Amino acid sequence: MVRYDPYPTLRRSLISLREYATPFDSEIVTTDKHELWSTKKLIALRYYIYPYLQIMRKYEFKKLHYVDLFAGSGLLRIKGKIMPGTSLIPLLRTKELFEKNKQYIFDEYHLSDTNQKYVDVLQDRINKLKSGLPTKITVKKGDFASTSDEIFSGQYPEFGQQKENGYLVVLDPYGFHVDWNHLERILKSGAVDVLITFQSSNISWNQNKIQSKSALTKMFGGEEWMNCDSVDDFVNTYCRKIESVPTQWSRFKTKTLTVFTTKGKYHLICASRSPGANNLFSSMQEKFDEVNNDLLNDVFSVAVGKKTDLDAFLDN
Repeated sequence: MVRYDPYPTLRRSLISLREYATPFDSEIVTTDKHELWSTKKLIALRYYIYPYLQIMRKYEFKKLHYVDLFAGSGLLRIKGKIMPGTSLIPLLRTKELFEKNKQYIFDEYHLSDTNQKYVDVLQDRINKLKSGLPTKITVKKGDFASTSDEIFSGQYPEFGQQKENGYLVVLDPYGFHVDWNHLERILKSGAVDVLITFQSSNISWNQNKIQSKSALTKMFGGEEWMNCDSVDDFVNTYCRKIESVPTQWSRFKTKTLTVFTTKGKYHLICASRSPGANNLFSSMQEKFDEVNNDLLNDVFSVAVGKKTDLDAFLDN
């Protein structure tokens, strides 16, 4: 059996992400608290967008939405380099794809954050990028609960309207700000794919802290988390709960991508009802779970930093 080599995919993705951000190198405001391992979820998001658009357009969804309810400023600073965040990557990626196929865009973007400074600079950055795309983009100040209430009905579409709207939702909170009631509302709203940053180690560290009980119970929608015995138990319990959400169509399936940090790990949970999306999640899991931080550091140094002679040769 041939072992998958993640290096070429990582390298190409990081070069593209870095090139996306070079027009913003003089910008000062960036979203806080991002380290090298954050690039793994950025790569996964960029990797997912093209096949997602292919699948959804193949099945003739009329309108596709990209939703990021923790949008930040749109830019991150990682190892001194400006990189695009989750709120700008889809816009930049679809600008590439739109030149090849006019269908491969999101019709609407819904971006929000609780930080007014981030909202303001993100709006300015989007204004510089959106030219030429027939896309409606809404950027607003709002928290997860109120904004998700505005976008998602929590009701499965009526018969004949199942393909009116498809949603790719990215939830990348700093802490425990995704409460279960509103996540369930999103999941029940039709053709929804969700990518969730799940703070596995952080949840484990807070399990026995009295002050965290209420937040964790709200996040899980119950006290199941109290019976978890390991870091992986938390994410597995959460995924099972997503998969148990009642639907009028096939149930959600989940895959998790593991991201190691210096203090533990978190997971990127990928959830969808679509068989095509689940096959893609399996492929992503196979590729990205092979990537440790040593490899990520090596590839980042080559792709984003100074190139080696070998890389220069390969580019020609």
